[in-house]
Amino acid sequence: MGAGEGSMTRAIAALLEIMSDADAPLRCRIEATEGLLAYEAPQEAVDQAKIFLISVFEDSEQRVEDRLDALRLMRKAEARKITAPTVTADDARANRELWREIEMGLRRAAMFKAGVWENAPKNWAADLLSEDYVPPPGSATDALRSMARKT
Repeated sequence: MGAGEGSMTRAIAALLEIMSDADAPLRCRIEATEGLLAYEAPQEAVDQAKIFLISVFEDSEQRVEDRLDALRLMRKAEARKITAPTVTADDARANRELWREIEMGLRRAAMFKAGVWENAPKNWAADLLSEDYVPPPGSATDALRSMARKT
């Protein structure tokens, strides 16, 4: 569910009320805005929160601390924090197996180029097929893309 798909719950309505209350302390109004932007909310509520934040950080009469808090919240809302993607055990296993295939293909190609593929020993890839195999660091898919660009 995206920011525009939430429903107007009683909690969201209360946060909007506090944020819009010109008689409430600015600090509390900013906290209410944070409560709106930190979680999924209807797009209308998100838009109102952003308009309020803009009114705070563009007002040079406001305390610098409040303006900075409003800017921090606006930046969070504008550009969600970049995080590393989560890698599941299945993803890691698939990456390991793809690396294994890549390394076997590279070894096979090197042996063919050297003219020894026809006489290769039966265990030419034993280390790569072993349970102890440790793949190179990084994404095997990225490595394949890089190899494809070089050809």
